[in-house]
Amino acid sequence: MIFASQGAYDRAIAAFERALELEPGNPVTESNLAFSLQALGRNEEALARYLAALALGDHQASTPANMAIAYYETGQMAQAADAARQAVAAGGRRAPAYAVLGAVALESDRPEAALAPLYHALMVDPGYSPAYFFLGMAYKALDRPVEAMTAFEQALMTASDEATWLQIHRHLAELTGEPSP
Repeated sequence: MIFASQGAYDRAIAAFERALELEPGNPVTESNLAFSLQALGRNEEALARYLAALALGDHQASTPANMAIAYYETGQMAQAADAARQAVAAGGRRAPAYAVLGAVALESDRPEAALAPLYHALMVDPGYSPAYFFLGMAYKALDRPVEAMTAFEQALMTASDEATWLQIHRHLAELTGEPSP
């Protein structure tokens, strides 16, 4: 857990795998391994580990929300929506779960349907950058440029990495007609 909290996910994965060799069938360790795999973009492996954790009786509230994100990132929209609804029902990490529901609606070309879950995400966590980003995308798709720019600007203020920052700037540049960075 210390390695994962420091962002040393390769080391965390090795430690969690070793822990599972010593104590096979531990649902919390499986879930923590899944999270570390997911942090490195190894979403298919993470999903397999999350499913194993659930089969072993994992009751962590964060597991369905993390699964929803991994399903979304692998393009499995129906599974992403199901896992997000489970996370909302469980009362776990609801902001990410609501954001996934909004993102799935966007992927299904239903930007109007994306608004309500994205508003819920921001009510639960006003600093959740992905919700602002997807809200900007929804407004952009609905041809509401002023609201899209406002949402993207909020996403910029809360973005935590450079890749996200650049992606947001590209969308802002499209809306303003300025060159992107």
